[in-house]
Amino acid sequence: MSSSSILTTIRRPDGTATTGLTETVNAMMDHFTPADHESTDTDYHTLIRAQNKTPVTTGDDKLFTTAEVRDAIYAMKRNKAPGEDGITPEIQTH
Repeated sequence: MSSSSILTTIRRPDGTATTGLTETVNAMMDHFTPADHESTDTDYHTLIRAQNKTPVTTGDDKLFTTAEVRDAIYAMKRNKAPGEDGITPEIQTH
């Protein structure tokens, strides 16, 4: 017989322990996804932010054709969660 456990408490960097699942999840989110404020950026971070705001274009860039978009949609598997764009194969019926 196998047993499983659910992580409900962890020790914070200051030595205190969380007291429940919600507090544990919040502590983990604070640790693994720290706040990102431009006011605390180093010169390096400022440069990276600027680079990410500039679209990357090359001489090889070209627009997608209607056929390429249609083929990509028809190739999607049904009953799957959409990606970041939110498009599902059900768009085929519209």
